[in-house]
Amino acid sequence: MTNQATIDKLIEMRLTTMADAFRSQTMDPSMKGIPFEDRFGLLVDVEYSSRKNNRLKRLIHNAEFDQPSASIADIDYSSEYSCAMKSHFRKSGNQMSGKWKSSCASLLA
Repeated sequence: MTNQATIDKLIEMRLTTMADAFRSQTMDPSMKGIPFEDRFGLLVDVEYSSRKNNRLKRLIHNAEFDQPSASIADIDYSSEYSCAMKSHFRKSGNQMSGKWKSSCASLLA
């Protein structure tokens, strides 16, 4: 079986990312020295990651979040923000109880 026939079959089976990775491997001379099992593992990893990422994107899109591109990494933990929160709690006179009060007490001090 030729490489093109293999690529066509991968595409037909809807393994397009794996087909692209296989095409890249066949054109890369440094891949010739890598054992078959390792090359195959790389192909599977690429396809698996692609499917997981696509699933996550689909779930986020279907969830219809107000800010679907929001990220935990984008949270601003600067002291200016925490000071604003401290003054908000002090001005509003919010009453907290239980574990929430004890865990927030150290943040507001």
